Amino acid sequence: MQKKPKLPSTLKGNLPVALTEREKQILRLKKGNLSDYEIARKLKVDAGNVTRSRKKALQKIDRAQADLEFALQVGVNIKL
Repeated sequence: MQKKPKLPSTLKGNLPVALTEREKQILRLKKGNLSDYEIARKLKVDAGNVTRSRKKALQKIDRAQADLEFALQVGVNIKL
């Protein structure tokens, strides 16, 4: 008997959420090796907001990756 894959938390009721424009903007700037403080100065926002948005975006990406891995485990054909 094959073990049933564990259902990721994102498929237990949480709907997937796309990244906001601000989250995308922060990740692009972070990719350029800017600190959260430097990003905040560039965007004219508080550094705490940058840190929160960056962490939230990474959590969303992690959840989406878990969903994709689960789908592959159960045999869902995914076209990217």
